[in-house]
Amino acid sequence: MTAPEHTPTSPDPATPTGDTVEDTTTPAAEPEAEATTDDTDGVEPEQDSPNSEAAKRRRQLRETQTELATVRDQLATYQRRHAELIISDVIATPADLFDVGHADLADYLDDNGDILTDELRTAAETLVAQRPQLGASYTPPWPAGADYGQGVRSQSAPSSATWSTVLTDQRRRQGHTQ
Repeated sequence: MTAPEHTPTSPDPATPTGDTVEDTTTPAAEPEAEATTDDTDGVEPEQDSPNSEAAKRRRQLRETQTELATVRDQLATYQRRHAELIISDVIATPADLFDVGHADLADYLDDNGDILTDELRTAAETLVAQRPQLGASYTPPWPAGADYGQGVRSQSAPSSATWSTVLTDQRRRQGHTQ
């Protein structure tokens, strides 16, 4: 649905020579021409100035930097989870090595980003030696003579009391009081 560029018309009586007058209307933009801005011969379109190309590259750089930061955060999370898994049999709450012990995970990574297992376990064992309550096998000391049961303990209660003896005693008391 494109209009031709120049359409010859009939001679205009206002023109003294009798030449034909051409239509000066601009043609409609062709969608095929706009869609093919990428030439196959590698020549950039005339519309792209160096500034717009630089802006495009800066935008690509920012997007790439954002993606890189996201991937680094994910890697650090995975490394920390793996480190916590390695020391989970040493420390009850493995995150305590980093939170309470103020250890830095980067100190326990080699040049390839792999965890140095022996050194990490040694650091966890050192923290447990300093703070035994953080250990996985820690049991709190039971105070001598402490009884955390419910109710009052009676010293006079028979040690071999059963339901049948209690009910029998109850029947005897009811029978004697009548």
